[in-house]
Amino acid sequence: MITKRNISLALTALALAATPGIARAEQRETFKVGDTAFSYVRPEGFCLPSGPDVALAKEIAALDKSSVTHANLDRCGSFGEEYTHIKTPIRNEPVTMAKPLFLAVLAREMQNSGTLAKIETAMREVEADIAKGVGEENALKVGSPVFGGQDKDCVYIFLLIDVQFGAEKKQGRASGCLTVIDQQFFSVNSYALVESGITFEALKERSRAVAVSLAKVPAP
Repeated sequence: MITKRNISLALTALALAATPGIARAEQRETFKVGDTAFSYVRPEGFCLPSGPDVALAKEIAALDKSSVTHANLDRCGSFGEEYTHIKTPIRNEPVTMAKPLFLAVLAREMQNSGTLAKIETAMREVEADIAKGVGEENALKVGSPVFGGQDKDCVYIFLLIDVQFGAEKKQGRASGCLTVIDQQFFSVNSYALVESGITFEALKERSRAVAVSLAKVPAP
């Protein structure tokens, strides 16, 4: 059961850290999207869930009805305060368009008021799913999405997020990197509490660094 201690900003993973350094090569992790294996380099100072947090991370990820969470990376020694997720869509299809063109088209769409309105609608659905899942009406409130720019690696989106459980309320920042690796669409999302002082730009760079490290694992 999700408790007050655990609810915190971890819930923001369903809507969609400061040092962007990449860890040593031996900290490369792997996961599968269907039958295809991918790997990534775990950021320095970040850990995979362990102990009771393993079940909790799975429970939280299961509340996301639109995405599959392949990696849940928290600042080592903490949970739900500063973290990065790697996700793919539930309705997953290969991206057949060349990556530079796809990102350019996506960036243009992300600046379209109609597209942003659709994202807001999706966010409201996420809020409802989480409220139902944790039994807290105002557990998550997601602000209006803001286009965070584009480079050769990603299209970026910024969000402010309010998380509440009972009388406890926290505000967080989130920066998502939308990218394509070997025709697979990924969303790499980094989060931090506003009170930590971590900026959108720092979160953006964290997401980009993880996204750049993503690679398809060659078949044996």
